[in-house]
Amino acid sequence: MSTTQPDQDHIRSELTHWLLLFSVAIISLSIACRPNQVVTRIPTDHASLQGLATIYIYAAAELGRPPQSLDDLQPIFAKASIQDPTKMLVSTRDKQPFEIIWDVDVAGRYAGSDVPIAYERTGVEGMRLLITCSMVIKQIDEEEFTNLKWPIGYKPYLEMKSSASNR
Repeated sequence: MSTTQPDQDHIRSELTHWLLLFSVAIISLSIACRPNQVVTRIPTDHASLQGLATIYIYAAAELGRPPQSLDDLQPIFAKASIQDPTKMLVSTRDKQPFEIIWDVDVAGRYAGSDVPIAYERTGVEGMRLLITCSMVIKQIDEEEFTNLKWPIGYKPYLEMKSSASNR
């Protein structure tokens, strides 16, 4: 007996929902557990980029296509019980909204690649944070930034704060 498309969509939706809840639970447990060792805290912007990329990937799975705007991410924020996603969307370092690259095929063409999903708009002291489709967070300088492989047709925001402008 073959499975119909609505059944597959329902299964995919349920799986996405449970995977998202499982991810949030694991993160919560890792924060709540206090081992008898020194705990290194994840920098706020690293956690924000990681969360943003996770939401982006779940939205792509749920939509069956890459997210094309913040509106596409809103249902996933709600499922993850994130009341105020604006906190996750702004870098605490440069005080600017993260640049989110819309329409990146994270499940197909760019799956597991070094292509950025989101990055700091201007960065700090000549360095920007970004997260790739492979969920790797990088801190890079302006030269590395201009030489990144970008999604086809995407033009990055190139204004970067220099060390002097941050003093």
